Amino acid sequence: MNGQKNLKVPYIQGLDRVRDFNEFASKLEAAAAECGAGAGNIDTVNWPEDFPYQPECKFVAGWCKNGIGIMYSVRGLDLRAQALKDNGPVWEDSCCEFFISDPTDGTYYNFEMNCIGTLLAAKRKSREDCVHFSADKLKQVRRFSSNEHKAVEINDKEFSWKLGLFIPFKLIGVDKHNLPATLHANFYKCGDKTAHVHFLSWSPIGCPTPDFHRPDFFGTLELKPMPEPGGKKLVWPAIMSLYLITLGILCFGHFDGISEMPGTILGFASDKFVHFCMFLPFPILAYSTFCHKIQSRKKSVLAIVGFFIAGCLIGGGIELIQGLTDYRSCDIMDFRADATGLVIGSLITLFIYTIGHCKQK
Repeated sequence: MNGQKNLKVPYIQGLDRVRDFNEFASKLEAAAAECGAGAGNIDTVNWPEDFPYQPECKFVAGWCKNGIGIMYSVRGLDLRAQALKDNGPVWEDSCCEFFISDPTDGTYYNFEMNCIGTLLAAKRKSREDCVHFSADKLKQVRRFSSNEHKAVEINDKEFSWKLGLFIPFKLIGVDKHNLPATLHANFYKCGDKTAHVHFLSWSPIGCPTPDFHRPDFFGTLELKPMPEPGGKKLVWPAIMSLYLITLGILCFGHFDGISEMPGTILGFASDKFVHFCMFLPFPILAYSTFCHKIQSRKKSVLAIVGFFIAGCLIGGGIELIQGLTDYRSCDIMDFRADATGLVIGSLITLFIYTIGHCKQK
């Protein structure tokens, strides 16, 4: 169907740690305003002849390394909340909903919450074929509501209210260490037993009767990468460039007239110790420059191995080129010192990555 929507969802550092309703709302709203992304309207009246009523419903969304957060802002007639227990018929109340596809197995999840924060959540193959979340899983979904958690039913009066929820990625089949670039989802506003029955969606639904359980009409959420602070993204490339220039000068420069180094340094032949020190930083700097955003353990290890091989090729190439000059020589022992430095540098890089990986967890 044409007209399916697309939304860029901004990265918000520390969103998963927020416990305060106002702070959660302000973080999402500020990110949407700053990035020009993450905000949408649930304003598609899919069945206008039978259900024309359209309350105002907006939302903002953002993600962090552990999950996705959503805040709904609603203004409209009626306020109904009769479902007080989780996994009850919240869709009959003043309700906001979020449906999202599992990127791994073709199923989808529905998160439905009434205006007082009662939640229904399930993993589904279809409307009928589903497994509701256990009490333990429901507790992992952080909820926010501007209304007190008690039964209410007031008709024909205008109300403004907000709902928020934070959903851990692990509950929706998303690997936080290997995030997909896009997810498929839809946002809904409904009230099956309110005085003004309505069925609104963010992305249009092309079926003849109200049905939110249609993943074939989901829109696309693009997980927008976290913007790096100004200048920070240039630091590692600048250091790497300076290192390579220094390496070139040390390997191919003329140093006549400079006093000779001592014969040994820390018990090692001085020239071999210098070669060791020249190549030790290579894998550390290369990984920091080109791969610091990698979150997959396998990809990181492969990158470190790749940089070790690249360093060996550079060291071997330098020795071969030096053998063609009349002021340097090709020395296999120099290459061994280079390779030793690369081994130690690669192990240090792997250790640093492992620490960072543990902190992310």
